[in-house]
Amino acid sequence: MSSSARLKCSLVVAAASLLTVLAPAATVGTASAASVSTWDKVAQCESSGNWSINTGNGYYGGLQFDSGTWAAYGGRQYAPQANLASKQQQILIGEKVLAVQGQGAWPNCGPQAGLGADHADPYPSVPPVTSQPTNVQLDIVGGDGALYSQFGNYASGSFNSGWTAISGVPISRLTSVNVGGNLVHFYAVADGRVFGRDHIPSSNTWTGWSEIPGGAANVKDIAASASGSNVILSIVGGDGALYTQFGNYDAGHFDASWVRRSGAELTRITSVTGNSDTIRIYGVGAGGRVYGADYTLYSNSVGAWGEIPGGATGVKDITASTSGTNVILSMIGGDGALYTQYGNYAAGHFDPSWVRRSGVELTNLSSVPAFNGDVVRIYAVGSGGRVYGADYTLYSNNVGAWGEIPGNATNARDIAAANSN
Repeated sequence: MSSSARLKCSLVVAAASLLTVLAPAATVGTASAASVSTWDKVAQCESSGNWSINTGNGYYGGLQFDSGTWAAYGGRQYAPQANLASKQQQILIGEKVLAVQGQGAWPNCGPQAGLGADHADPYPSVPPVTSQPTNVQLDIVGGDGALYSQFGNYASGSFNSGWTAISGVPISRLTSVNVGGNLVHFYAVADGRVFGRDHIPSSNTWTGWSEIPGGAANVKDIAASASGSNVILSIVGGDGALYTQFGNYDAGHFDASWVRRSGAELTRITSVTGNSDTIRIYGVGAGGRVYGADYTLYSNSVGAWGEIPGGATGVKDITASTSGTNVILSMIGGDGALYTQYGNYAAGHFDPSWVRRSGVELTNLSSVPAFNGDVVRIYAVGSGGRVYGADYTLYSNNVGAWGEIPGNATNARDIAAANSN
């Protein structure tokens, strides 16, 4: 917030904290609400409209919340700091502040934007949390380097009859991540560089490929995870080290460069969102062994790598999915079979060993959690570059039989799976 707003909020936040303890949270009605366009004006005044801004001055995001105000009004349900939350989430917390403090919480920018005179509901009947996924989108890198797409529905238990070729540059590695239910971001390695594109499943609309800023070269593998409207990209560079990039889709930009992290001799990488402030990264390192490290968004730091228990060696590829506080790792062993591992982050440990499952001649993996929380759907490229799927049921600790995905794909080089609504 502006300098005068900061003093105001620092004086009021203690009282606001008492209110949350002594009485139920106030319901935000239209008498203390404002439209998105008005909130955009406030943000333009406060932060030049940059919803992911963090200049190090103690105030965060488009509306420049300090940490105490953000926490007192419930912001930490979305992210540790406002700049890590989506635009919608920041506005929803802004609505709560407006309901208690009025536009004077932003003494310069509030009146200037007409915040107190606009009584519109910014998000009528739009929940901040998306519904459970009902579909899975599978995509592969074909033998010709093209992107091919398939679509499955969990309710009907069926896939489309064939793979659809999507035009674009020849690619070698592929990853995808769902954001917002009806939007899937794709990232790929082409000629050692990193590109991104979007797909809207409901309209089957694709954007074209565009290069991710930072000039990455000789990239060996790529992974993506989402936290709110933010996407965290991780790559294995030509030197075998981990590099990360950070993109905010509300603000419409990525960082200007890739940040080199620790690690050496990495060959494959995967990542999952642990919570709003943590991305869990897993990589195949020297000797084909499996390691994990946490990327903390708030501090923009990656912790030390630790080897995953079980003594895996010769690993060819790896994927990860989450179920609550649990993470399910799946990897292809040196014998071409599927192996799984199970970690519980609440308890702070992994199982002592990898469990060998079925499958032979597997080369590439991807996985997604199913809608009921008890199933992880694993997809693999197998013999002849054909594509298969199998379900891992957590309750019974059982992986079902592999079934080939319809469409007669052959010579696939990589695979990515993402849920969507």
